[in-house]
Formats: sequence, structure tokens, C-alpha cells
Amino acid sequence: MFHMMAALAEFERSLISERTRAGMAAAKARGCRVGRPRALVHQQIVAARCALLCHGMAAGALARDLGVSPRTLQRSIAALDGGMCRDCPGAGVDGLGDGRRQTSLSGETGGP
Repeated sequence: MFHMMAALAEFERSLISERTRAGMAAAKARGCRVGRPRALVHQQIVAARCALLCHGMAAGALARDLGVSPRTLQRSIAALDGGMCRDCPGAGVDGLGDGRRQTSLSGETGGP
């Protein structure tokens, strides 16, 4: 008797799993994003990278201000492909930076 109940429970669990996968595939086909929402949007990541590279802000303080962990901020910036804020003094004509780094938000530059 117990063996029969376990087999029915296993079958029910596989049906639930199959329906879940089918629903996720249908949502993906409709263009919906499946999964956990992103912690940071693209504009926040670009602004964070600008604050780190151009203004010399500390990663920990910046992550705290954004409400994420420093590792999440680091991972998001590493995954970012392009996109430097063009208002930064450290951004070159193409917006990719010319190697200068600011040591403070007041505009004092340092580096080569």
C-alpha cells in the first residue's frame, strides 16, 4: 500500500515539474524574462562603473548606496559590455576613457 502511494506521489511531482517547465518555455517564447529580477538596471551599472573608475569611489560604499553586495556590484560591472558615462572627465571622445582617474569627486585627476 505504501509503495503504491509513493509511486503516485512521484508521478504527481513529475507532472508538476513538467507543467512548470512548459509554462516557463511559453513565457520565454512570449518574450518575458524568466527568473529572479535583476538587482541593478543597466543605467545603475554604468553609473556605478563611472563612479568607481572616474571618481575613485570605494566599491563597498557604492554597493551599500545601491543596496547590493559588493560582489553583486563587481559581477554586474564585469558583465557590462560597453557603456561609460560621457560626462566623466575620465571618459575620452569615444566615451571609453583615456586612462585618467579621479581621486575625488571635486575633479582632481591623477594617474598617467
